[in-house]
Amino acid sequence: MRRGIMAKMGLLVCVSAVALGAVGGVAIWNLVSINSSWAAFNKQVEEKHTYLLDVRASMGYGGTIHNFKNYLLRIDKAELQAQDRYLETLMVKTDEVVAAVDSYRSAGRLTASEQADLDQVAAMVNEYRDAAFTIEELAAQGRTVEEIDTAVKIDDAPYLEALVGLSDALDAETVSSTRKFASQVRSAAVMVVLVAVGGLGLVIFGGVFFGRRWIVVPVTAVTAAARDVAAGDFSRLPDADSSDEIGELARTFSEMAIARRDTETHLAAANRRLDFLANRDSLTGLPSRILFTDRLTKALLRLERVSGGVCVLFIDLDRFKYVNDTFGHDMGDRLLVEVSRRFTAVARTVDTVARFGGDEFTVLCEDIDADADAQVIGQRFLHSLDDPIEVDGRELVVSASIGIVRESNPKACVEDVVSAADAAMYAAKDAGRARCEFFTEDLLVRPQRYLAVESALKDAITEDRFSVYYQPIVDLASGRAVGVEALLRLADEDGSQIPAAEFIGVAEESGLIVEIGEWVLRRACRQVKEWNETLGPESRLTVQVNLSARQLAEPDILRTVGDALDDSGLDPSLLCLELTETTMMRDMEAAIDTVDQLKSLGGIHVAVDDFGTAYSTLVYLQRFPIDQLKIERAFIGGLGLNGTDDAIIDGLIHFAHRLDLTVVAEGIETYTQYDRLRLLGCDLGQGYLLARPQPPEQLREQLGDTFLPNARPLSETASGHVGSA
Repeated sequence: MRRGIMAKMGLLVCVSAVALGAVGGVAIWNLVSINSSWAAFNKQVEEKHTYLLDVRASMGYGGTIHNFKNYLLRIDKAELQAQDRYLETLMVKTDEVVAAVDSYRSAGRLTASEQADLDQVAAMVNEYRDAAFTIEELAAQGRTVEEIDTAVKIDDAPYLEALVGLSDALDAETVSSTRKFASQVRSAAVMVVLVAVGGLGLVIFGGVFFGRRWIVVPVTAVTAAARDVAAGDFSRLPDADSSDEIGELARTFSEMAIARRDTETHLAAANRRLDFLANRDSLTGLPSRILFTDRLTKALLRLERVSGGVCVLFIDLDRFKYVNDTFGHDMGDRLLVEVSRRFTAVARTVDTVARFGGDEFTVLCEDIDADADAQVIGQRFLHSLDDPIEVDGRELVVSASIGIVRESNPKACVEDVVSAADAAMYAAKDAGRARCEFFTEDLLVRPQRYLAVESALKDAITEDRFSVYYQPIVDLASGRAVGVEALLRLADEDGSQIPAAEFIGVAEESGLIVEIGEWVLRRACRQVKEWNETLGPESRLTVQVNLSARQLAEPDILRTVGDALDDSGLDPSLLCLELTETTMMRDMEAAIDTVDQLKSLGGIHVAVDDFGTAYSTLVYLQRFPIDQLKIERAFIGGLGLNGTDDAIIDGLIHFAHRLDLTVVAEGIETYTQYDRLRLLGCDLGQGYLLARPQPPEQLREQLGDTFLPNARPLSETASGHVGSA
């Protein structure tokens, strides 16, 4: 049977209570007895005092007899009758004194002295009574006062001595009884103290003896075990050798200690894992950004003791986003793992190759004294990606843009060094990708320019600094303009034009392209509607408007396009929306669904812009509901110069025609290109050779003319996208 600490302590308290109760009962009985005796004594003394007061009245009685004697001597004979009433009063008083003496006797427990004093008082009272009758007789006989005084002699001394004796006896009895009561009270108090001390001693003894056995010993064991556990020693856990609360505490503590030991084991493993994750990339196993930053910090500090410099390479894979968008993130991750292996293979053993984030890698090289040495290292990393990478049976061609910075200042800021390498990497991308670029101070202008352009875009929306230029799209067979492409232009605060290639990317990254694109769409639809009305009812001039990936993903893109058509009154079949391959491949299924809905708005046409610049460009042609194929200017530039480009363009044109697609050639800038495209059967074309982008007021007068080249352009080697002029 389980007996808890409270039950044991309760038993100890009960035993102590019984012992204390027995001794306390005796003390209480003694106190009750003392109280009863004291009450009886008080009653007796009170009665005696009452009777003594009555007896003492006889003193007044004795004085009355003397007064009576004197009174009789002064009155006339005629007044003798009055003495009878006076005598009657004396007799009554005498009876009262006798009654008081008898009452005193009846109080009991009289001492011999008290008895003798009472007898003396009684005798004196009788003597007073007899003297009163004698005085009355002598007065009746006509005796003189002197004769009565001589005949009646009263001695008061014995009476007074008796009264004093009674008072002294009563006082002595009171003092004696009080002392006796005080002695009994002291005895009872001593007993109560003994009871309290004994009970307390019993409780203390029981508490010490049993408390040590039941509480102190097991609690001490638990405490010692707790100190051991706190120090990491789990070898001496307490034994639960009792079934009470302390035993339960020991058992629970042991279970908690075991749980803590297991938890600490798991935490240690988790901390090791967290330390790995904090310092290592979970996908590739390379050092993380944190570890790379730490090593770069230490490398810069070492420059205070040794000469030389450190080199940081910032590597970004080119068009890696296309891999994720086309093949999925799982394949992208496996590609990153293989890239990290190739980078590690070409790095020196003392170098740190880290994954900085996403498709970005950083390399730390120490003891690099010259830019030439850094260039050699950068080229080594570039060439590590020359061979295609096979992932899941698919070969992927990957390149990288590398930014290089060499630092010899030990006080240089780590963030500044990494930012400089990052800026150099973007310079490599701007220079054509798949190359290395060193950091120069001029590269700091790029982010500043980005912020300036973003600010200019926001201001341009409110200040109406946007404008739309139009470049004719020409039927190469007839030379007549069948449509125009709307190209956005932005004027800076000083009136100069900001190149489209510079602000379009900023607009897309900032999200402003949605609002700007809607404005362009509405403006272009109204303008072409106006031109068609001017050119006559037979005019079917179309307008092509670029639609960014951000716009295509907008939930209300259908409403936006529909509102632009409704507001302008333009026939939907005269609107052609241009989408890049990247836009269409970002989310193929969603893009197909959106394009289908757009084409349902009354015959809107869809064109693939910059065809040939992304991965697997032929995959979606059989799935996407497109109408035009616009060949990227990079393919047009080599026409007539080598047979390869001619063959590619020839194949693309025939392939598109087999799919019933209209082919548009972009960037026609030479007679040779123009002639070859016509010869290969290309349907439409646009470029500087035919017409430059123009504001609507200039182009209006030319729309009815033909756009056949009749003079050589200013530059046979002009370059740049049509939207950048």
